[in-house]
Amino acid sequence: MPYDKEQYFRDWIIKKPIKNPGRTFDYNNSNYNVLAWIIESVSGQTYHEFLKEHIFSKLGMNHTAFDNGQDILINTANNYIRDYGALVRVPYTNSLYAIGAGSLVTNCDDLQKWYKCLKTKDILSEHSYEIFLSEHQEHYCYGLELYGKDKYVHGGDFLGITAYTMYFFDEDLCILLLSNTGSLNQYRLGNAITEILHNRQAPLSHQPEEILCSPEELAKYTGTYLPGKIQIIQKDGKLYLVRVNENIHIELYCVGKHCFKKRYEEES
Repeated sequence: MPYDKEQYFRDWIIKKPIKNPGRTFDYNNSNYNVLAWIIESVSGQTYHEFLKEHIFSKLGMNHTAFDNGQDILINTANNYIRDYGALVRVPYTNSLYAIGAGSLVTNCDDLQKWYKCLKTKDILSEHSYEIFLSEHQEHYCYGLELYGKDKYVHGGDFLGITAYTMYFFDEDLCILLLSNTGSLNQYRLGNAITEILHNRQAPLSHQPEEILCSPEELAKYTGTYLPGKIQIIQKDGKLYLVRVNENIHIELYCVGKHCFKKRYEEES
């Protein structure tokens, strides 16, 4: 769909809060959209121009760019996802809707430079970094999660892309995971690598056993759960989660009462 910031505000931002501000933690990508627009409003630059001038250029992150859906980005990998079990390229989506919450293309070399910037605290003031890295509710800081005294992590996924970062500043240890498929359990893999590097036993992957269901039983779960977002259909005796403008069909299988898993997603 064409990108319209004002319509996005009306549809997703200008709403009555469902929870009292400051009481509970609830991660939401739209908060990062708002932050990107605040940068544009305060700086008078586009989000991309601001990041390039004040962050990427200063840190030598020459392989990091904003994906506006039109510019040709050299050496960029395609995104892949499963449709009816077959690996396919993810259908086009307007990346401008992910401004602030994604929409950046990068590689591990540039993310290593970003890690070094956080470790040496090069760009912001000492006070700003103190705020940025301070733990709040549910282990969350500002764009990072803190576990213990020095374990900062964050992961994400979006339409065939999975990413994960883990920083141990005191040990000067940085773990970066990037994948162009939507099946990777980046949290399990990242934590397993961490355990191995610290001479501990990594937990084994566990695949839940499938519980066979009749077509009549599966039919009870079909329907629209969220208009335009979440729909479940049945085809040839299997359940499918329908996503990406009804172009992608992700197989689900039963693992317990009212409990289903994605067929081709790595399990924890």
